[in-house]
Amino acid sequence: MARFKSLCTTEENCEKLVRDISTIIDSDNFLSLVDFYTPYTPTRLKIALDQYQIDGDVNKLEEEIQARYLYDSNISGNIIVKDYPPLVHIELSPICNYRCKFCFQQDEEHFKDMDFMSLDLFKIIIDQLEGNVPYITFSNRGEPTMNPHFIEMMEYCRGKFLDIKINTNGSLLTRDKIESILNTVNTLAFSVDSVKEYSEYRVNGNFERVMNNIKLVHEMRKPHHNIVTRVSGVYCGQEDDSKYFDQYVDQTSFIQYHPWKEIYDLPTHQSKVLCTEPFYRMYILYDGSVNSCDVDYKAVIGKNFPKISKDMSVKDVWKSHELSRIRNMHMSGKRSCIYPCNKCPFPEAAG
Repeated sequence: MARFKSLCTTEENCEKLVRDISTIIDSDNFLSLVDFYTPYTPTRLKIALDQYQIDGDVNKLEEEIQARYLYDSNISGNIIVKDYPPLVHIELSPICNYRCKFCFQQDEEHFKDMDFMSLDLFKIIIDQLEGNVPYITFSNRGEPTMNPHFIEMMEYCRGKFLDIKINTNGSLLTRDKIESILNTVNTLAFSVDSVKEYSEYRVNGNFERVMNNIKLVHEMRKPHHNIVTRVSGVYCGQEDDSKYFDQYVDQTSFIQYHPWKEIYDLPTHQSKVLCTEPFYRMYILYDGSVNSCDVDYKAVIGKNFPKISKDMSVKDVWKSHELSRIRNMHMSGKRSCIYPCNKCPFPEAAG
C-alpha cells in the first residue's frame, strides 16, 4: 500500500513544465524528471517558473529544477548522494501538546526529559545549510510552534532556502506567529484528519480553535506571500472531509495510516526493498543529534551518528562512516540487519 494516499491540488502538466524550464536554462540534463517526479514537483516547478517570469533569474530557476531532480531521483530509487541531502528536517520541538491516537507522542516516558532546540544551535544549523541544502522542513516528533524562540527562528532563516516548509497542528498559532510564517515559509501544512471526528484522532485538540487559525491564515495571507497552504492528515478509514477546506487552503493530502507508535514491537521481516530515506533527507533533532528516519522516533538508527555542532558540520555527519554504513547496508540488500528497519511498517513503500 502506498505511503501517500492522495494529494489533491491543481493539476499541472509536469512534462510541459520540465521542457519549458529546460529550454530557458538551455539544458536537457533534467528531462528524465518526467519519468519519476513526486506529487508536489509540478507545484514547485510552476512556482519557480512563475517567479522567473517576475525576476528573470535563470540561475535560481536552474537551482530549483536541479534540487527537484536530486530529491525525486533518490525517492524513486535512482540514488545520487552528494555532499549534502536535498532536504533537512529540523526539530524545533520534540514536545507536543497533542497525544494523537496514531502517534508515538503517546509514549510520554520517552519524551519527558526533552527540551526545545536552542536559538544558538538553530543558527549554527541554518548557517551550515544555507547555500548547500535547497529544502528545509520544520517537523519531526513534536509541535514546532511550541518553541519559545519560534518567531526569531523564522526571521533568521527567511529567504535562505528554495523552500521552507512547516508542519503544525495549528492550535498554538497567534497573529504574530502567523505573520512570521507568512513572511518566511513557502509551504504551510496543517495536520487535520477529520472534521466530525477531529478530537477522536487529535487527542487534546479542539477543531474550532484550529479551524479559526486556518481561517486567520487565509485572511492574513496577501498576494506577495510566496506560500502554499495545505491540510494534511492521516487516513485511518474515516470519511473524506477534504472538500471542507477547499476555500481556505490550496491543497489537501493524506498519509496512509501505519502503526508508527508500535514500530519497535512489530514482527521482524526480511525485506530487501530499498528504503530511500537515508539517501535524500536528514533529521536534525532538538539537541543536534541526527537520525535518518522519522518512523524510528527513539532515534535508534542514529544513536552512533555524530552530533551537529560548531565543530561537526552537517556535511561531516552526512558523509560520516556511520551514516554511510546505513546507506550501504540498504544498497546491498541488508536492510533486515538494521534495527528497527527490519520492523518497518511499510517495507514496500519505504521512502
